[in-house]
Amino acid sequence: MAYTETRSGNPALQAIWTMHIHTPTSHIIPADGCMDLIFHSQHDASGTLINARLFLTPPTRRADPITLTEGSRFTGLRFRPGWATSALSLDPAALTQDVILAPDLSPRFNTLLHQLAESKTPETLLQNAISRTFPTPPPRLRAALSMLGKTSLHTLTNQLGISPRTLRRDILAATGLPPKTLARIIRFQNAQRLKSQNPHLSLPELALITGYADQSHMTRDFQEFAATTPSRS
Repeated sequence: MAYTETRSGNPALQAIWTMHIHTPTSHIIPADGCMDLIFHSQHDASGTLINARLFLTPPTRRADPITLTEGSRFTGLRFRPGWATSALSLDPAALTQDVILAPDLSPRFNTLLHQLAESKTPETLLQNAISRTFPTPPPRLRAALSMLGKTSLHTLTNQLGISPRTLRRDILAATGLPPKTLARIIRFQNAQRLKSQNPHLSLPELALITGYADQSHMTRDFQEFAATTPSRS
């Protein structure tokens, strides 16, 4: 499996990624609370395209084991939490679906699928096709998203001057996840990133710095969101 990931200058995108599968394999997709617009093409041994799909994945809320078949190629745009609904003019109810195929998004994305199937640079075409479609989420939502996982929900609502009910409505409509769930995922990501950057940090220290009540609490999140433990991550 060959995987590459690059950052984008587009504020709505967390990353642009590609993945090529050379032999059948299993893989764990960790929870990140993001939605991805993915172009998947299947090729035979000669490199001939035999199948192509364009789809939007729902926000991931737990570790997801998948099986990948030989000859598959994926190109994806990973949206920052809260941006996909604005970017793609989605009904929030759509965020609860497993996968949204291109024809169900809009005719524009069905046309894009056919263009991607014929393109030698799908990552460029995919990004350019949507790069001009991003209205900025409302300031209150952007502020809430920037604070999630870094402070308590009680503190967050007090600082924004809104009720817990309003916060839940705003976050759920924009991301498809309740604020508590998204905050847990972001805190887990912060812990995972800090551990990678500071491999000699003890696990109790890691839990304390990233806002966990204790190490066991952190371990439960790693198991739920990445199907692993902090020591193995």
